[in-house]
Amino acid sequence: MGSRLLMLGRIKAVLLLVSLGLGVWEGVFSPMDWAIRILAALSPPFRDAIYREATKGFELMSSFAYLSILALMVVTIGYLSLWTANFILKRTSPRESTETLFQFARHHVLFNVMAMLVLLCSLFLNMQVSFSNDVMVYSMDSIEILAPQIPVDTRLRLRLDFFCIRNAADFYLLNEKLHRLSEATGTVLPAFEPV
Repeated sequence: MGSRLLMLGRIKAVLLLVSLGLGVWEGVFSPMDWAIRILAALSPPFRDAIYREATKGFELMSSFAYLSILALMVVTIGYLSLWTANFILKRTSPRESTETLFQFARHHVLFNVMAMLVLLCSLFLNMQVSFSNDVMVYSMDSIEILAPQIPVDTRLRLRLDFFCIRNAADFYLLNEKLHRLSEATGTVLPAFEPV
């Protein structure tokens, strides 16, 4: 009876932690605007990379999604391997359980550090790719909104300017051109706030 109550308590604790984690994800980490702005302010090369990567298109987005899935799979397989090894060692040699638990704990800490590094790298890359996608969508949508109101050569020049972006300053110049043309033609561009 006591072991069932303990098991139910553990299940409740896991469900509570999962729900708290999902709540934190939805409230804090899902809208990563604040994090991307802090990183861009602290690291100009990171900011330049955001705008440079936007010119590469949607192919980049899928490759980073695959990279994230691979990183999560590596971490999950590692955790499962460690817990399975610990479970088997505890079942097969109960006399050596204190030594194996100590070794498991030591390796577990190392693995946790590596797993966190892999996940943080994946998170940063995904934030960059997500914002690069927003930059690309904003730029292309703005050019298409302006297209009926401007000459064809101006539209082609704007598209060329977008694909020649190499840093944040290049994007700011393009954004300034888009806003000047928007004011001159009386069109409304999509809402976007550059970093």
